[in-house]
Amino acid sequence: MRDPAAAAHHRAIMTLTLFQSTYQRLRADIIFGRRPPGQRLRLEELREGYGASVPTLREVLNRLASEGFVATEDQRGFAVAPVSAENLRELAQLRKLIEGDAMAQSVFDKYLRYQMVYLTFRGEIAAAEHRALLQAALARDVAAARQVLERHIDGGVDHALAAHAAARG
Repeated sequence: MRDPAAAAHHRAIMTLTLFQSTYQRLRADIIFGRRPPGQRLRLEELREGYGASVPTLREVLNRLASEGFVATEDQRGFAVAPVSAENLRELAQLRKLIEGDAMAQSVFDKYLRYQMVYLTFRGEIAAAEHRALLQAALARDVAAARQVLERHIDGGVDHALAAHAAARG
């Protein structure tokens, strides 16, 4: 005979697992467009499709609503949240903030480290490339600016590698 507390614990774990799997599947279906924006989410249809009870589905839908994936319709149930130009612009702004900060932290810190530790002074060659880059920028000649910039960066790397190889002997 099983311990009643252990049986209750087992049921709780199974319910949690069913909740998690239903939540993950429905969320993925919304994210990947298998359930398009505005589609009504009828409990009976969801119960059949996901094999979860109505109370579990209500919990899942409320969680998805709190995350903005599902909209609640007063006394009429749930629907997949709409996608709007405003939301897209908001996400683009967030992306710029997050990715810009990540880039600043990783790329620029690494760039500064290499500038300070590894790259070597190239004197007049680098100064001439800077002047050429300025002239191209003032002329709004993107192709020339890109060519000068690539030559400048490649030259800096080649010069640094040669200098460090010579120092090692």
